[in-house]
Amino acid sequence: MTLLELVQSKAIAAALATSIVASPAVAAEMSFAVGFPDKQTNTQAAYVMAEYVADNTDIDVKVYPISLLSLAETSAGLRDGLADIGFVVTGYTPSDYAEMGLATNLALSANSTGKQTEYPGAAMGLAVTEYVMLHCPECQAEMKKMNQVYLGGGSSASYSIICANTEIDSAADLKGLKIRTAGPEYARWVESFGAVNVKIPLGEVYEGFSQGVMDCMLNPPNSVEGSQLYDVIKQVYLGAPKGTYAAMTTGNVNLDAWKELSVEEKTAFLRGAAEASAFTSWNYLNEGEVALKKMEELDITVKPVPDDIVQTSADFAKSDIATVAELMKSQYNIDDVEKKMNTVVELVEKYKVLTEGKERDRAALAQLYWDHIMSKVDPATYGS
Repeated sequence: MTLLELVQSKAIAAALATSIVASPAVAAEMSFAVGFPDKQTNTQAAYVMAEYVADNTDIDVKVYPISLLSLAETSAGLRDGLADIGFVVTGYTPSDYAEMGLATNLALSANSTGKQTEYPGAAMGLAVTEYVMLHCPECQAEMKKMNQVYLGGGSSASYSIICANTEIDSAADLKGLKIRTAGPEYARWVESFGAVNVKIPLGEVYEGFSQGVMDCMLNPPNSVEGSQLYDVIKQVYLGAPKGTYAAMTTGNVNLDAWKELSVEEKTAFLRGAAEASAFTSWNYLNEGEVALKKMEELDITVKPVPDDIVQTSADFAKSDIATVAELMKSQYNIDDVEKKMNTVVELVEKYKVLTEGKERDRAALAQLYWDHIMSKVDPATYGS
């Protein structure tokens, strides 16, 4: 090789090395399955989490509303690696998440007793998250068995009675009505009034109302906006059952995918989950108030439930605690049920105080998630 050829060869090699170093790193991509439409609160929360992770790591989290996995498919699909992250409704497969179900089954009773608050959703979301992440090793074992890592969750706003065309002037008017519910505690509530519990997916309630399959449903007001029910309902009764729905996760991560992340990346996911969980509870309330304003403009009746329903509902909530305890023991063989339930109730009371006046402050709620829960776990070992 001549001197000229040697110089040219080294120059080419140096140029290649420089180009390799200078090339931008290709961002890793992770899939996030949400079985709801794009504009629904939990889907929007997924975008919040994805954006935080993207801003603080080289990971591109791509959200798939409905298209990747349905709500019913997400738990098993996430376990099997069909998605990297998923919005899991634990209430769909309660036997897989029985220990967490002990907490979420108290969403009616815990919110109807103790300190009374007009907006219990934020407190319930925080309480369940702290319970699962910091106080319930059995919950963590369930998640691990499902090949998932739990990163928290939010909660719906207070449940109301939303009807197609049914005047409710007393508790007696509930008898015989076909009422759609979400969660076993609300099915028991409906049946305690002599009404009929109807199981219909949230995505089918419009048809359920328009075809007369159901007379009413128990849901927070934001569901009217989310499912665009304005032209198939005529009444909304506020103030009962009063509980919330918290049997859902913000975004569980597939355990195998989690193990591939660095400590810094896991920290970003935890922080992003705090932001997204806060968004969930905040937006359920915020969107519900938008829906109530729109209902007034459309002459949909919005009024408090009759007093006798409020009192009967409060009595039911207190007595249902014992029902939940027996259910956890007999159906799911959970140990130390009363002790665990007391822990959940104490956490709900704790967060009723801490969230008071902050229910509409999304940043403040996110900080509560981080300060009291997510920052307390070691990202290097959590979930593994």
